[in-house]
Amino acid sequence: MSKTYLNPGVLFSSRQHGFSQAVAAVGRTTVYVSGQVAWNTAQQITSSADLGVQTRQALENLEIAVKAAGGEHGLTSCPCGYTS
Repeated sequence: MSKTYLNPGVLFSSRQHGFSQAVAAVGRTTVYVSGQVAWNTAQQITSSADLGVQTRQALENLEIAVKAAGGEHGLTSCPCGYTS
């Protein structure tokens, strides 16, 4: 099974920390996502005092990573997974 490592430019650079933002496996695409936190592209937390803002940022980062693999919002296989 071949894999594609995805690091969209609009997410923070994670390679220096030893991981990619997402990995897509070929066949029926399965995307493995890691490291989605409330950081913006500059690795700054979006709002240290507002958990709601942090949650929205982390979920936006997750959506960016999934879209980089060809997925789209709403195609889920479970509450925490996306498929394409």
